[in-house]
Amino acid sequence: MPIDSMETSSSKLRDFAFWYREFAERAGNPTIWEARLRTAKELDAKADLVERTQARRNPDQAGQADGKKS
Repeated sequence: MPIDSMETSSSKLRDFAFWYREFAERAGNPTIWEARLRTAKELDAKADLVERTQARRNPDQAGQADGKKS
């Protein structure tokens, strides 16, 4: 997967996780609330994995959100 796609993927996963957390607050059922929070946590974990994979492939760019070298 190209680096740009990985960065976008990580960002999209975090956006979806945020959305699920916001959406969970509107759940009228505790079971649904819990499931949405669990989904958000799983999406964050996947985003972390994408970022770690990217950092291993490009150690000189690790920790730089915009992908630009200093």
